[in-house]
Amino acid sequence: MGASVLLNVYDLAPSNSWTLWCGVGVLHTGVQVYDTEFAYGGHEYDVSGIFATKPREAPGAVVFRESICVGETELTPQQVQALVQHMGQHYRGSAYHLLQTNCEGDAEKPGART
Repeated sequence: MGASVLLNVYDLAPSNSWTLWCGVGVLHTGVQVYDTEFAYGGHEYDVSGIFATKPREAPGAVVFRESICVGETELTPQQVQALVQHMGQHYRGSAYHLLQTNCEGDAEKPGART
């Protein structure tokens, strides 16, 4: 039996409460597998920008909005960790871009591989 894969969604801006109704908002996402949530963020170093947190406890001034179940994985926790480490080679903190290479567009990729 597999483990659930959840997409955790957070509000980054207080204005989301009145802009999301028309399809516009500033959000952060993380992928939760087992008891860990993984997300991608930027920094100035040429090392992985993928980081792990406790589920629904993303760092910074974010407000948890919802969890969306996107499927299940048959990977073990160790295999998930190996996958995340491998992906970290491609998702460098220094390559993060707010509009082009960010947690939004890339959150689907780990889930698709699990």
